Amino acid sequence: MHPSKYIAERQYSWARRHGITIDEAGYAASLNDNLFLPLTAEAILEYQAGAGDELNRNMKAVHSSSALVANVFNYWRLYQDYAPIISAICPALVNFTVQDVRFEARYPINWPVSPKAQTVPPHLDVVIRYRDQAEPGVTKAIAIESKFAELYTQDQGPFADRYLAPENAAMWEGLEPLQELANQIHQGEILFQRLKVAQLIKHILGVNAGFHGTPNFELVYLWYPAPGPDAAIHEDEIRRFQLSTNACRPRVKFRAIAYPDLIHSLALTHGDTHGAYVDYLMERYF
Repeated sequence: MHPSKYIAERQYSWARRHGITIDEAGYAASLNDNLFLPLTAEAILEYQAGAGDELNRNMKAVHSSSALVANVFNYWRLYQDYAPIISAICPALVNFTVQDVRFEARYPINWPVSPKAQTVPPHLDVVIRYRDQAEPGVTKAIAIESKFAELYTQDQGPFADRYLAPENAAMWEGLEPLQELANQIHQGEILFQRLKVAQLIKHILGVNAGFHGTPNFELVYLWYPAPGPDAAIHEDEIRRFQLSTNACRPRVKFRAIAYPDLIHSLALTHGDTHGAYVDYLMERYF
């Protein structure tokens, strides 16, 4: 069975067990049927401002990546304590104060020469902004890109000419290893089959501009493994991409976490105090 179909069938089974009616394409009639808790008012506004039609269509799919993101992160906005989810994602991070958490966060690339045509800035699934007690005057970020079933059907994505134009070379300062990857992709080389590297590089360019340098952000890539060789290929591609992020100066902090590992960590550390939330994630996605 193809990995994307495997994931979809598991989600269809979850819906049937809970009496949730879905259509032939796997879409629930009501958005809230597909969510652990309804979205906050702020989250609704953020999704409405995003480039994707998430609320009206995408998030209603039981195999939806945006629904997975909302089910994992929206709970903590309602609970108003982000420490548990941050400790699961970035266990080395201590002595911090969260400023805010935003869905579909836009961080425009700092183009040395503005594009002639209007461009859509990179959208990150979640951005957690915080301040570290060691540098209280600096806003830092955990930028999160999430993939569910779509990672098994996507291609690596293109780069427009403007990314590699000589007049825009300054935006790659310190990120030259990623610039080289971008150039190879732009020339048509198939370097990655499953990891959408072009998107990740664009995210890095955006948050690098928005947070004034690589020391002030970490890019966390959440993904969902499925049985078969595709997941193994994907893991190898993650490791290869990390070689390029590690070679940047200063280093780009990039980490990948499989969703079952994240959910298992939450179950071990917070299963007693956040039982309903953890049980929902365990049954549906583990």
